[in-house]
Parts: sequence; structure tokens; C-alpha cells
Amino acid sequence: MGRYGERLLRQIRARMGRRVGSLMEVEDVYQETFSRALGAIGKFRWQGEESFYLWLAGIAEHLIRSASQKKSLDTIRLTRDLPASDTTPSRAARRDERFDRLERAINNLSPDQRTALKLARIDGLHIRKIAATMQRSEKAVYALLSRAIDRLQETFGDTDSLHLPDRAFQVKEEGDDS
Repeated sequence: MGRYGERLLRQIRARMGRRVGSLMEVEDVYQETFSRALGAIGKFRWQGEESFYLWLAGIAEHLIRSASQKKSLDTIRLTRDLPASDTTPSRAARRDERFDRLERAINNLSPDQRTALKLARIDGLHIRKIAATMQRSEKAVYALLSRAIDRLQETFGDTDSLHLPDRAFQVKEEGDDS
């Protein structure tokens, strides 16, 4: 810990970002990394000076990805805030424009991604129910949701603090190309 601790902390901070940072603390990832490394030290194979640090960084990366997937798939909901009574017309117009962009981004997903996202984030179904509805494995549904959320973030951006108007999404159904 003394030799690689500061460097690992810096890397964890850089890799976590706001999304995962809202789910867990940098120090928790740091401590869990060393805890898991200690438990798996027998599996480590020395391959030069950098190999131990790279092994630790790989454990930390795995923890960060797991937390990110958990947040993306289990806790992020596309929610709409009720408009404040003092909302200005320009602010309301910006909210409407953001809502329209998000709706277009959702409708540009593949049909399977759109269906999985709708069932999980709009209809609020659990993964097991979505898997049964879509006749897919739970793992396949997790993968569809992960890709859908990644694509939304690429095309739309972060939605964690998004304020949207009180409107319902018009999500295209499978086979609807209009």
C-alpha cells in the first residue's frame, strides 16, 4: 500500500467520475481493492516491476465497472421533475427541448435496446420480468440495458440531474418506423 497507494488512489478518482462517485466513495474502492488483492495474492504472478500495480489497478477497474453497471442498470431511472411554480418561459422551453432530444435519442436505439430500456426505466419492471417478456436471459437483458444507457450517454449526455417537463415519453414500439 505504501508503494502504490497514492498512485492507485489517483487512478481510482480519475476513473470513477460523478456517476460511480455518487454510488460509492473513492476510499471504499481503494480499501476493497487491497482487501481483494490480499485474498487473491496466491493468484498473482510477478512479471516485472509494474505487474503488481497493474494487477491492483485491474482489481480497482473491475470494482468501478461493477458499481457503474449496478448504478446504470439498477438505480438510474429516467425521472421527470415536476415544474416549479416559478419556472420562467425560457426555462420551460429549454426543458421541453431537452425532453424532445432525449425522446429522439431513445427512439434511435435499436428496437431491443429501446424495449429493454422502456420496460426497465419507464415501466419499472425487474430484470427477471423483462427477460421473460423479451424471451432473453437476464444476462442478455443486462447487456442490452448497458449498451442502451451507454449509447444514450454518448448521444444525449449525462441524465443524472436532468430536469424535464411533466410529459410522457412517446417511445416507438418494435416495428414502428414512424
